[in-house]
Amino acid sequence: IIPEYISHDNKDGTFTSVKVTGISADAFAGNKDIVAVYLPDSVTEIPAGAFKDCTSLKKVVGKNIKSIGTKAFQNCTSLNDYTVTSSVEKLGSKAFDKAGSVTINAANADIVTAACDCGASSIVLNLKDCSDALENKVLTIPNTANYFKLEGAGKTLTNVQIVSDAEATEIQNVTMNNTTGRPLVTSSDSLTIGTSKITAPALAIVLLSDKANITAYGQSSIVSKGEYAILSHDEAYSGIDGNDVPMLNITGNIAVCGNVEDESFVNFNSGRFVKIDEDEFERLLSNMFTVSFDADGGTVTPDSMQAYTEVALGKLPVPEKESNIFAGWFTADGTRVTEDT
Repeated sequence: IIPEYISHDNKDGTFTSVKVTGISADAFAGNKDIVAVYLPDSVTEIPAGAFKDCTSLKKVVGKNIKSIGTKAFQNCTSLNDYTVTSSVEKLGSKAFDKAGSVTINAANADIVTAACDCGASSIVLNLKDCSDALENKVLTIPNTANYFKLEGAGKTLTNVQIVSDAEATEIQNVTMNNTTGRPLVTSSDSLTIGTSKITAPALAIVLLSDKANITAYGQSSIVSKGEYAILSHDEAYSGIDGNDVPMLNITGNIAVCGNVEDESFVNFNSGRFVKIDEDEFERLLSNMFTVSFDADGGTVTPDSMQAYTEVALGKLPVPEKESNIFAGWFTADGTRVTEDT
């Protein structure tokens, strides 16, 4: 227990009470004996590397933490139930690298991004208290994660792509509305979708594993404005708690390079299962390219976007350049590019 005040000996027979306002970077790094740490309310930051390599650490309590630094809990392999509250405004890179289970209640978009790559083996990301609109982002979850869950809290993500290489991925209570790109690309063997809607101009979900086990609950919808909504190899569908009512509603075809188990869990608003070969799988997978925007000395955000053949580009970014008026986007040969291109 770190006290809020410590007594300082003035060497004259008197003592001064000194308030503890912080801990130093690497303060406890390498201490393999500590199991729990209680931080006083006066400490608002867990700095970089503060608990790095504390392999026995199971619990850290701090009510007023606003910032967690880079690799603060790296290699805390016994830390299996840590919650980052929405009062935390900054989360450093790889803050929980090789730690156990972490729940992150994201306060802003930067924390959302940092959470996905925090390095923990189990990551639950909750968006309920996120103050920022989530749009035009790529959220990448590395294969070091055993489990990734997005708790959307009913929020809408616009032109956000989730690329998950976790062993298992779960998407819950979120609307992903994309006018460009593929909202969900995953190599997970297990994908769970609950009470969510995913809309895309072409492929909405790409499943890269050899066999994807897809569980749906709470009536979810996958909507493609193109020919195919889902692309996969072998796949197996199921519900939860013994529920055999179709919970996955599909608009568009499901392209399958392999076999399908338990088709009854899928309801097609339009479309069907379409068997394809490996060549067609690769063609559909690569039917995407990147459009880059050169602002000619100005600035533009984003500076690139994903596009697909036979699908309109959609909304284009507007660049800024001092003392200039934007006249539009053009290819190198002078061909005008618009949102309908």
